[in-house]
Amino acid sequence: MDVDRCIGSGMICPWTGGLHAGPAIRDPEQARRLEAEPAEHDRADLAVSLGANEILGFLKGYFLPWNVSWMALSAIYWFFLTPSVGTLKTFAPGWIALIYLRNSAAVLIF
Repeated sequence: MDVDRCIGSGMICPWTGGLHAGPAIRDPEQARRLEAEPAEHDRADLAVSLGANEILGFLKGYFLPWNVSWMALSAIYWFFLTPSVGTLKTFAPGWIALIYLRNSAAVLIF
C-alpha cells in the first residue's frame, strides 16, 4: 500500500494506525514534509520584514490610552498624594493612616 493511496483516502494508515480524514495528498514527499516539525524562522528575516510604521503603530497601540493613563495616575499619586520624605522619617500613625485611606479609596474607585 502506498502513502499516496492511504493519505486522505479515509483508509487506515499502516504507518500511524489511524484514519486520514484530511484532504487527499498525492505526493508522498509532501505528506512527509507536512508531518515533519516546522522549521524555526530566522529572526533576522523577521526584523527585516518589520518596518518603522509597524513598530510605531505597535508602540502607539501599546501605550495609548491605558498605559499612559496609568503612568499619569501613578505620577499624581507619587508627587501629590504621598507625604514628604521628612514626614515619613518618623514612624507615626497619622501618615500611615493617610496612605492606607488613599490606597483604600483607590481600590474602591479603580
